[in-house]
Amino acid sequence: MDINKIVLNTLVFDTEHNAGLPQPDMLQKVADFGIKTVEVRREYFKNIQTETAQVKDINKKLGLKIFFIAYLKKNIYRHW
Repeated sequence: MDINKIVLNTLVFDTEHNAGLPQPDMLQKVADFGIKTVEVRREYFKNIQTETAQVKDINKKLGLKIFFIAYLKKNIYRHW
């Protein structure tokens, strides 16, 4: 298996999240697994502005590729 093709969703840390682990702190755990790509979850942010800034700062050291999926309200975007 090519570990470079794995995208880890922070949902795998659901138990830790429910115990209070903030999503920015999950990034180090991802890096410790040797995984280079992670998808963070909107619902795991308690304060999205503060924590996305923390994610950015932490990732300067880790160098992960980070995906964040944003859902748009119906009729805000066009279908091409």
